[in-house]
Formats: sequence, structure tokens, C-alpha cells
Amino acid sequence: MTRNLAADLARLAPNASKAIITGIVANQHFLDEADINTPIRLRQFFARVCVETGGLRLLEEDLFYSAERLVKVWPKRFPTVASAKPYARKPAILAEKVYGGRLGNNKPGDGWAFRGSGILQTTGRENFQEVENDTGVPVVSQPDLLRTFPGALKAATIYWKNRNINARADRNDTTGVCKAVNGGSTGLADQRAWLAKAEKVWPDSAPVGLMSAPAAAPGPVDPAPVVPDPPTKETVEAVQKRLADLGYNPGGADGKMGPLTRGAILSFKNDADGLTPNDTIDEAFLTALVTALPRKMSPDRANATVGEVASKVPEARVHWWTRLGAGVGGVGAGGVGLLDQATPAVGYLAPIKDFIGDVPGWVWICAFVGVCAVLYLGSQYGAKKATEAFQNGERR
Repeated sequence: MTRNLAADLARLAPNASKAIITGIVANQHFLDEADINTPIRLRQFFARVCVETGGLRLLEEDLFYSAERLVKVWPKRFPTVASAKPYARKPAILAEKVYGGRLGNNKPGDGWAFRGSGILQTTGRENFQEVENDTGVPVVSQPDLLRTFPGALKAATIYWKNRNINARADRNDTTGVCKAVNGGSTGLADQRAWLAKAEKVWPDSAPVGLMSAPAAAPGPVDPAPVVPDPPTKETVEAVQKRLADLGYNPGGADGKMGPLTRGAILSFKNDADGLTPNDTIDEAFLTALVTALPRKMSPDRANATVGEVASKVPEARVHWWTRLGAGVGGVGAGGVGLLDQATPAVGYLAPIKDFIGDVPGWVWICAFVGVCAVLYLGSQYGAKKATEAFQNGERR
């Protein structure tokens, strides 16, 4: 290999997902098999790939669109914001609207199952079937295989080769490449911008050497999943708005994964069936979020008292005992202070007073009472938060 493909891709897209670059590099023999192995072909191929993947950051179509964005992306299907609102930030429903009944999609759910996938966003049952026919891999029954490697790259090279897009690339026909992949001119301006960057990475004089296919494995090997990148600000904001609509409290729609948002995600997953109870945004969570109904919290849970919560939540019990101890300590310290002023017990404090100099004993007693007060108030706050977490479902 005369060039470092990983370094080339990182140079082309500095904010790319490391997992996606790794997946492409590990399966780069697919590029050679599709004859995408000259500077001009690499430039045209990866310029379009960067358009489809947001700069090598996504392996599946992001359908969390606002109503305003839907009008811009699909003006014929959504001529007004009002017509788009029922589909805003509802990816599964939107996929059925825009892809159902075409691209070979002929069954309910096909639009979502065969949404844009892989580094060229292979879309529609018929295009998934093309990959299956070429490889023998059951991607129609397991469409997620194109949303991970090696399928994400293999599907792209099959589409590219079967349509002889190399011929357009050799003519440097960027418009033709765009139309062959997209069916129109969507993303053409971005493609030209990526192409300008690609020309610096793979100039005509650049040597190209791609690794050959690895030796056959002794048995079937499951494709390694791509570790998802942190969700984009737009995705987090869409999740926050959807959670709020469902009756959860993500703390506003600011696109940031703060503690309230994480708590709301955990609450939703605790309420849902079949979701791993954590505070991360993953595909299973996004799918469930789309079809979820508004939350219904049982009155017993929503109105649980601190005492009732303490019997079920360990953290609340700890806070209760801390308050009790702080209260007893504070009362005890106050009592010692009174004794210091009114009884011979002051004699017991004399050695301490001698040791610390001229600082009166009552000062230290007041300090102790203050510490107890801080513990008490802090524990009260903790108990309040534990109770709220139980009431709203963040804590089972």
C-alpha cells in the first residue's frame, strides 16, 4: 500500500467518525474490486460519500427533521409547514411517507426498514435486494447489515459499479455523478465543495495503492458494529422536544446532554419495554420514541411521600438517617452550649480552651452546629431529588 488511506480520509474530513474511517480502511479492497482505484475516481467517489454521510459521520439517514426543514427537503410532498408538522421529528412515520410505495417498498414498514443506509445511503427494498443478489448476504431480512461494516461500504461499491459511475468520474462529470447517485441535483453544491478538498488529497499525480482482499475466514464472521458517535446537537434537541411532548422533563430543548435530559431518557427507557435502562441515545431508543404514547404515571408513584420513597429507594434512606443524625448532633451541641454557660460542665472544656488559645468554646460549638446544619440541609436536598426521581420514573 503506497498511500495511507486512513490519513487521506482524515485529511479530507477532519471531523469524521474514527469508526467509519476504520471500517472503510479495513474493507478497502471493495474499492479496488469496483475499480475505484485512480485519483480522479477516488475524488469523485468520496466527494459524494461525504455529502451522503455528513463528512463521514453517519451510516444511516437522519430523518429527525423539523417541519420547516421538511418543506425545504421535500417541497413537493410538503408544500406548507402545516402539511409537514404531522411528520416533524417522527422518523419512522416520515420514512413511510416519503419512501413507502416506491423504490421497491411494497410492505408496511418498508420505508423505515430500507431507509438510506451505508456510505452512499442505499435506499429502498429494490436496492437492498440488489446487494443481496450480488453478495448472497441476507440484507433484505436484516437491513441493519448495511448500517454497519462491511455492508456499508460493499453496498456503495456495488451501486457505483453496476451503474458504471466510474465513466462519469473519469470525465470529471460531477453533475452526472450526483444524478447517478441521488437521482437529481440534491447536494450538488456540497459535492463540489468536497471535491475541491479531495483534489488536494488525491491529485492526479498521487500514487494509489489499495490493500487486496484479506484471506477467507475459516467460518462466518459477524460484521463488527460501528460504535455510534455522540448524537448531534440537532438530534439531542429533537429528542428533548419529543420527550417533553410525551410528559418527561428534559429541562428544555437546548441540544445539550445535561443531567435533566439524561434523567428524562432514563425515565423513558424505564417506562418502555425492551430497552436497556441507561441514559444514552441509540437507535432502539429513537425508534421507540417515535411511536411512544404520552406518559401515564400511576397516582401512587407520582404522589409518593418522602417516607414512602425512603422505604424503596436506598439513597433516600441514607438521606433520612443523615438528617436524623445531623438533627441529634445539632440539638446535642446546643445542649452543650447551654451547659457551658450554666453548669460546671464548663470545666471539661477548659483543656480545649487552653489548647486553642483565646477562642471561646461557644465559637467551636456554634461551628459544630453549623456543620450539622449544612449536613441536614444538604441531606434534605438529596432526599428531595431522590423523591422526585422516584416520582417521575428516573429511579425505579
